[in-house]
Amino acid sequence: MSSLPLLIHTKYLAFEWGKSTVDYFRKYAAKHGLDLFVFHEPEEIDIVQCQGYVIVSGVDLLWLKHVVTELEPLKLQIVLLNGELWNYRENISHIIFDQKSLLRNSLEVLHRHNRTNTAFFGALKHDTSDAVKENYFADCFQWDDIYSITDSIEDCFAQFWRKAAQYDSVICANDGIAVYFMQRCFANGLSIPEDLYLIGNGNLWLSSHVTPTISTAAYDRKSMTEVTAQICGLTTANTSISSIDVFMKATVIERASTGAFTDSVMMNNEYLYPYNPAEHGILSLDIPPEIHHIQTLSQIFSSCSSQQLEIYRQLVNGESYQTISDAVYITVDAVKYHVKKIYKLLDIHSRKELCTLLDHYRIVL
Repeated sequence: MSSLPLLIHTKYLAFEWGKSTVDYFRKYAAKHGLDLFVFHEPEEIDIVQCQGYVIVSGVDLLWLKHVVTELEPLKLQIVLLNGELWNYRENISHIIFDQKSLLRNSLEVLHRHNRTNTAFFGALKHDTSDAVKENYFADCFQWDDIYSITDSIEDCFAQFWRKAAQYDSVICANDGIAVYFMQRCFANGLSIPEDLYLIGNGNLWLSSHVTPTISTAAYDRKSMTEVTAQICGLTTANTSISSIDVFMKATVIERASTGAFTDSVMMNNEYLYPYNPAEHGILSLDIPPEIHHIQTLSQIFSSCSSQQLEIYRQLVNGESYQTISDAVYITVDAVKYHVKKIYKLLDIHSRKELCTLLDHYRIVL
């Protein structure tokens, strides 16, 4: 095995997990002397570079089915990350985080705090991992306690709000949804965690930088990368193995949204290349624009260096460019450069707009 062919839909690069997946494979390939080939559609694949297999990363059911259909004539072994296509084709290996176990662990956290009237909020209709979570949640509660996004996330929240009084806790499909949900609750006079305990999923950068911080699930993507490479080697070296399914563990991190009043967990996400939201645009009709915006904010800030975050922190605190320059040991012109850069990425034009944006989502840099 001398290459790592990775097929990842371009829209998932707007998510932290998608971008970090590429970066972990890039680092793994560099460490082991492998060539990493990144494709975004099956039509781009070079069969010679693939060496008999391809790693596919994505959770959108329609896209995954399209990928499998297009790859069928190439007779490639498929190693599928995160998404699930059980019984769709024999030579598909699954490397997934056990969503049932994760949801069970989240419910155990809530039960430990005597929160037993729980709703599941924000599942996307074509997301295969969301479907698994929905089905398991329905086994524990009722389908009436599941609020999926069908027409719009605003309609989804309105449906929840009509019955909000009967719940003491909510599990969201992912952290982007959880940030949106919390903002809407506060806008409607409902406090977290006093009125509702809240748990997200995915350990988004924003989940540890909003107020209150959001309890969530953390995935070990480095281990996932290593296991994936091992599976690729096994399935190509031994043709008698048609598929291998691996369930990865995820850890529930308790934070302030479930009563664990601890300091924010500072994440270190130093990506190998900067994020440019203009490359991706609105992800798809299935991803609400509000959630795309939240994911974009998280991606932008998580890609910032500690020095950049300190500049922006002092900026929103009202400090002058000269004061910021003295504090971070760079020139005033360099400070202005970083400020203009963040304004452009966030599509804003002033310190006031930056403060308004951060306050809207209760973000603490």
